[in-house]
Amino acid sequence: MTALSPSDTAPLRPQDGLGERTYSLDQRWIRIGGGAGVLACLLFLAAAFVTSNTLSSNSSTAVIVHFLTSHRSAVLIQTVLTVAGSAISLWFAATLTALEFLSKQGGLTDPSVSRAFFDLQNGIIMPGMFGFAAAIFLLALGSAVLRGTFATRWVGWVSLVFALLSIVSSIEGLTISNGGTSALGYFPAVGFVLVGLISSVFMLRYRAPELQS
Repeated sequence: MTALSPSDTAPLRPQDGLGERTYSLDQRWIRIGGGAGVLACLLFLAAAFVTSNTLSSNSSTAVIVHFLTSHRSAVLIQTVLTVAGSAISLWFAATLTALEFLSKQGGLTDPSVSRAFFDLQNGIIMPGMFGFAAAIFLLALGSAVLRGTFATRWVGWVSLVFALLSIVSSIEGLTISNGGTSALGYFPAVGFVLVGLISSVFMLRYRAPELQS
């Protein structure tokens, strides 16, 4: 029985060709990545239906507290399922990244596959999905700043403006094939980095108020 070297069992195997080294991806790892994607989706669906959430933005504080205390176990299960699904989806995302790498160095020869992965990265993921995630972060941060949590009010308004631009950018990325390469497509990343950096500076300069005895 021949012993397997580390390169024989690795997901990406180096292959010395003419002119440059190329890589191939074992079919088993592609299937595992696809299975991870399916499992992550199932976990997210289970998390969505594990609680009968009847809360709304107009619900009173008493109603929210009552719901959380009476559905404590279901909420905890929902959190665990969501975290597990997010962790498993990283394997799916890593497989997509490996396939995209292979498509750029010749590992995949089907032009339609290369085009599909390019459109997936260049619109649906960025700025499509990331735009909505950035908008939620910027909206929450801007609202907190305007309520006086920390920093100054202009930081909150800048955050809200970038949140709006991120939503528009996300919609463009999800509906237009070249949405990721337009000027508007960069607003989620620019807003996330800029507002995050400004907020971090204010946190470094933050001093807790002294307690009066």
